[in-house]
Amino acid sequence: MDPELELLRAWREGDGRAGSRLFELHFDSVHRFFYGKIEDAQVDELTQETFLAVVRHRDQLSLHRSVRAYLFAVARHKLYDALRKQGRASPDESVAERTLEDIGPTPTSLLAKQQQHRLLLHALRGLPIDLQILMELRHFEDLRGPELAEALDVPEGTVRSRLRRSHRLLRERLEALAASPEEVRSTLSDLEDWAKVVRERFGEP
Repeated sequence: MDPELELLRAWREGDGRAGSRLFELHFDSVHRFFYGKIEDAQVDELTQETFLAVVRHRDQLSLHRSVRAYLFAVARHKLYDALRKQGRASPDESVAERTLEDIGPTPTSLLAKQQQHRLLLHALRGLPIDLQILMELRHFEDLRGPELAEALDVPEGTVRSRLRRSHRLLRERLEALAASPEEVRSTLSDLEDWAKVVRERFGEP
């Protein structure tokens, strides 16, 4: 059995240390998920709420599911609830289709010191939030088809079509923001390096 699913099995059977180990493995990723999407003061709070929700519903976690995909699915719902509570989106409005450029907090400059990284940050924030999350989970967290589908609660085929749309929209955004076609090309090729910077900034070597 996968080591994480073995930890999950042990946790569900009452081993508190196994649950703590699962949280340690995924704390940085969940914390990183919220950063830049919500006010800084709420990042720790929403991270904690995500893990508490998993504790309350741990019996719903199947031994055949991805733990991290489930965590991101919970985190996504927590984020959307928080944005609505802040009045950044109305209760009947689809937050997933809005952009953080429209309703999110101002991005923190320390996340993007290099020009290419600043361009990527602003381009990503111009995507619908669900597409931004999809790109970040794919490139920052290295989630693949089945896990992405679970985290976003959509069929795997939908994930593939959304990924194509996300890359197309990201390129279009960069073309509108960049000074030259060469800057667009170099910025797109820098996506993995940008992901590495983000991981290092938030506790993952």
